Amino acid sequence: MLGRTLPFGPLFLTFGLLCLAPIHAQVSPIPSECKPDTHRKVIIERIDFDGPIHLPDTDVAQVVADVNQHKFYADYPDWLKNVTDDYLTFAWQNQGYMNAKVTAKATLLDADSTAERFLVAAHVDEGLQYHLGELQFVAVPPLILPESEMRAAFPLHEGDLYDARIIGEGTGKLSTMYAVNTASSTQTNDKLQRVSLSIRLTEKLPGRLPLPVLHIGTVQVRGLDSNLESRLMSIYRPGDIYDYNLAFYAFIKDNQSQLPPIFSRSGHVDNPSGTIDLSFEFRPCPAF
Repeated sequence: MLGRTLPFGPLFLTFGLLCLAPIHAQVSPIPSECKPDTHRKVIIERIDFDGPIHLPDTDVAQVVADVNQHKFYADYPDWLKNVTDDYLTFAWQNQGYMNAKVTAKATLLDADSTAERFLVAAHVDEGLQYHLGELQFVAVPPLILPESEMRAAFPLHEGDLYDARIIGEGTGKLSTMYAVNTASSTQTNDKLQRVSLSIRLTEKLPGRLPLPVLHIGTVQVRGLDSNLESRLMSIYRPGDIYDYNLAFYAFIKDNQSQLPPIFSRSGHVDNPSGTIDLSFEFRPCPAF
């Protein structure tokens, strides 16, 4: 336990209502205003490396799949840099190579009216592979927070491979679980190949606002197929109590490959009835 009572401000409440909202979905057709893209999409056919690497082939294949799932346009000058920094380098960081450096070149193989297909040649300086050492939480000013609950947001144990994705997700969860800002710092021991991690937490807002009991009202989801609709409806039902958990985040994570990279969301709380109505927009309109 750390220090004194943590307040919950109205900003946290609003974020919780909109971002963690339960879903009862009904699918609407994509409207006519969602025009086809006029840009040619980047398709990576293969990534070749100029030397041996320790990243599993399945992880490399997942990088290619993730890039091709998202919309990178060939006329965007920095698409290869984004792929290198946000996908390839991150894949190594998720396997403990926190100082990995990746450079890449792309060769155009062929193109049509909708896409350009590339072969990517990459060079990787992996560096050392690190494992998690000590993980500690520092609250400034001191806050009363359940340390075991905070630790559960990081499903890594001492000695596990250091995973940048899990660390990033964990700090994000802390920001939604409590009204805090988070910042992380690391200290490496190259001899032991260990990374000690310190998570700093600071208050967002003064005051305390109790979370009201809300029931699921109407939720409209546009742009999902019937399979994803069924998954959402199996999790949430109208009239159920909205429990302020991370179920929607779990849905996004579990179905990320089938969802568009960008979506919008809005919500409305009806205080007299104690219900929350939500609208999620998954249609891949270029204007979004």
